[in-house]
Amino acid sequence: MVGLSTETAEYDGAAGTVAVRFRPTGIQTLADELADREEVA
Repeated sequence: MVGLSTETAEYDGAAGTVAVRFRPTGIQTLADELADREEVA
């Protein structure tokens, strides 16, 4: 699920930082899928 909502992930070992870019619609799509599962249950 994380892979579907993630556009890129970059790691800078020298600086010790991680940058994650999410797809613009990724979080909304994930929320919609979770809502659909709750309706079925």
